[in-house]
Amino acid sequence: MNLIKKFSIGLILLLFFIEIISFTFSKLQLLPFNNTPLAYSGFVPDGNGNFWRTEDDEWGSWHKSNYRDRHRGSCYDVIYETNSLGARDEEFDENPNNIILLGDSFAEGYAVSKKDSSAVLIEEKIKIKVNNLGVAAHVGPLQYWLIYKNFKEIIPHDKLIVYLLPENDFQDNDYDVWKEANWLKRSNEIRHRPYWKEIENETYTYFHPEGSIKASDFNRYAKNSIESKVKRFLGNFLWTANVFRTIHHAQKKNKFEKIKIDEKIENKNLIRSGYLDSPLYQQKANIYFLKEIFDLANDKQIYLVIIPVKQDYEKIKNDEYKRQYWYESLIDISKNNDNLFILDLLDVYSGENFHKYFLECDGHWNYNGNKMAADAIVNLLKQNI
Repeated sequence: MNLIKKFSIGLILLLFFIEIISFTFSKLQLLPFNNTPLAYSGFVPDGNGNFWRTEDDEWGSWHKSNYRDRHRGSCYDVIYETNSLGARDEEFDENPNNIILLGDSFAEGYAVSKKDSSAVLIEEKIKIKVNNLGVAAHVGPLQYWLIYKNFKEIIPHDKLIVYLLPENDFQDNDYDVWKEANWLKRSNEIRHRPYWKEIENETYTYFHPEGSIKASDFNRYAKNSIESKVKRFLGNFLWTANVFRTIHHAQKKNKFEKIKIDEKIENKNLIRSGYLDSPLYQQKANIYFLKEIFDLANDKQIYLVIIPVKQDYEKIKNDEYKRQYWYESLIDISKNNDNLFILDLLDVYSGENFHKYFLECDGHWNYNGNKMAADAIVNLLKQNI
């Protein structure tokens, strides 16, 4: 009994010592990660970035109104704030010359501060308000259309920017893919989000799965495994979490450094590119809903921005993807619509140093990526304003 007591006291003292060392190193900024535990920073003690999210609108994923949330990862620590409409933006004004931005997490500004998001960077350069309706959590062109239908008459604007992410936009509303991958449910609840279905002759409608449950608080889907609970506790309350993040990051970095780049991409078929590898039936469905957006905005200038991710940069070495159905269809549509302008960011940059545009611990843009996109969009806007 005395041995167990001594061991317990020793373990407690060791953990306390590690916490003190972690606190000291973090305060002196000596670790790669020096985050203050959420419980000490005035926020809800969780950093998964899902407290502000909902799934109770017709289009599925959205944000709570007038809400403030915090999202932390191993290489980012950001604040999300929404306006009265639930958009990650300031309150919208009545200026008819403003811009609306539609898109998924890349438009929302996932894992970057608002000032570093492409929407704000565009605003700063052209001095025109960009009303950001971007939203993360599995959103595709069908949902962009539903969002635009809902807000089009509420928010004055004469220009529309639409972000298209081939990596997952083509499959985000494909019910068969989601069913096969067991993505329809989270925490045993069927998610309230729309999926497209073909009626006839490449004409489509949409539906919500039977039994889908509207979620006014997306965070209830948070993982509840013991491992997840321990991680959340560490991040919420202990400085020691920074030591574990540092160790984990060092292990991952060492692992990837052992993989030669040429070996990693030697077999291009092992890398999936949404630009090249999306099935034809998905391409057709999404072109349909993009056209629906274009028709809704027929009196506006429309800027469609096509976004490559890391896998696209790795796999695509020529213009072969421009012979894909989705790409040729968009070019054909633009030829018959003087108000539609297409910007493919692969045409802006296609070099080997593409990693500089992405977060080290995540597949989304960092500040450099948002700035690259914003600069290219601004150049196109200035040509047509």
